[in-house]
Amino acid sequence: MILGIKTASGLAETVVRPADLSQKVSEPTWEGWPLDRAMSEELLSCIEQHLEWQHVTLQDLVGIIVFRGPGSFTSLRIGITTANALAYALQIPIIGTEVELEDPANFTALAKQAEPQIITPLYGSEPNITKPKK
Repeated sequence: MILGIKTASGLAETVVRPADLSQKVSEPTWEGWPLDRAMSEELLSCIEQHLEWQHVTLQDLVGIIVFRGPGSFTSLRIGITTANALAYALQIPIIGTEVELEDPANFTALAKQAEPQIITPLYGSEPNITKPKK
């Protein structure tokens, strides 16, 4: 199974798909959680919950597709860091995408991914960093 993660906004979205796109999966395949400020604390447990609903364990995953952006700086960093950590811990390939997670090109790219890599965010603009008030 392949895990897709998208956290470009305050909504954390995940999708679980078979590596072979012709296979069917039970519904729901998509889950979204409005985590906003709790994303760093709750994203991994939401992913595990979604996998459990699909009767999939972390060890069943053969790859991860993560949305790189553009989007919220903090949300992207949290989602991509989580995806990178999962891929590293499970020793599975990971790719980053700027298109929809379920685009067939992502699955083709993931199948060709032989070397481990680290995905970096694509923010889309410079960060807006404010000066401290004091």
